[in-house]
Amino acid sequence: MGSDTDKPCQLALSLAEKGGLAFIPGLNNVVTRLSGDQLDAAGRVALLAAVEAAGLAELPARAPIPGKGADYKTYALDVELNGRQLKVEFNDLTLTPPLAHLLELIRSLAAAHSS
Repeated sequence: MGSDTDKPCQLALSLAEKGGLAFIPGLNNVVTRLSGDQLDAAGRVALLAAVEAAGLAELPARAPIPGKGADYKTYALDVELNGRQLKVEFNDLTLTPPLAHLLELIRSLAAAHSS
């Protein structure tokens, strides 16, 4: 009997980040893409755990957007996991600790695989 890490897992995600405090060309519209195929077993396990902990399926598809002109980032996260599509949009004001951890992990894994 194999462990959960032995099971094939189809995982792909896209994270779009927009906005922020100041407009800096190239930094205000960043899209990060990751696929489970790019990651080693430890990276896949960590990413799957972070996706699960973030509770994406329970989040509203779009978090409330505050008034115009606020200096916050907005995020659009699309996750495909074993054929199931999860899409959520949120911002710095609605960012929960599990979502913040997921964002940081995505950035870190993407950086490690882009060099």
